[in-house]
Amino acid sequence: MSLTHKTSAINERAEAAPTTSRRDFLNILLGASFLGWLVSIAYPIIRYLKPLPQTGPTGPTRLTRDEGSRLEQNKFVIVPVSGQHVLVLQAQIFPRHADRFAALW
Repeated sequence: MSLTHKTSAINERAEAAPTTSRRDFLNILLGASFLGWLVSIAYPIIRYLKPLPQTGPTGPTRLTRDEGSRLEQNKFVIVPVSGQHVLVLQAQIFPRHADRFAALW
């Protein structure tokens, strides 16, 4: 075996091997899939263990005069309650309770 034969064999192997092989691509794809699976398992657990945000005052919320006049005029109004927006509708679902309002969270 001559030196030129060894050199040509090494050159052939170097030319045959691409810079990123199919195996490298599959390893990256498998690693990304595993990472996605791991995150999909860990996220709900972490969300469950995280404490709930503090709620504001409980009980009925009173509408201001301005909100009441907009409710009479438009039949709906959006009001802030405990840091969230609540849609208040003036609906006569029950005729006996026509003075009551319905609120959607």
